[in-house]
Amino acid sequence: MSKRHWKRWNIPRARKRELLSFCREYKAWQKEKRNLQPGSARYIALSSNAALVRNTAREAGPFIFEWLFKAVTQGKPYTALWGIPCGPDYYYERRKKFLFLLDKKLREREESEAGSGEENMPVVRAGASGRVCLPEEACADTGVQGKAEGRWTECHQEHSQMDEDKP
Repeated sequence: MSKRHWKRWNIPRARKRELLSFCREYKAWQKEKRNLQPGSARYIALSSNAALVRNTAREAGPFIFEWLFKAVTQGKPYTALWGIPCGPDYYYERRKKFLFLLDKKLREREESEAGSGEENMPVVRAGASGRVCLPEEACADTGVQGKAEGRWTECHQEHSQMDEDKP
């Protein structure tokens, strides 16, 4: 797709990649949820992210939801979406709308959580690497919150620091 087609949606290339990386974590979220207790903060955060991706795909393309959801969560191109009931132009417009809506919803969620003053709310954000950070300490590189289970997780940059206080 040329740049002019993306201009109207006002999504920079780096943000588009970050959003797609966030969506591709869907399968990992579902897998990780199986090992967590349903009331835990991590379980709630993962469920919230999964629902956000699902509902946004449904909102962006209700008639092609199944294919759009598969494409953004599994990284499949249009040509690999067998049985899709529309042409590529319509599909790519719906995909752009999905990314636009997801970006808007994630930004709103981050703003509302930052303004609520509640430290215990699970804020989950995936960087370009696809790794996720949780609240408690800010990432030194990006300022995004992020320490979970006694070890640093990745945000937008690589982190290899382990928390020395915990085994």
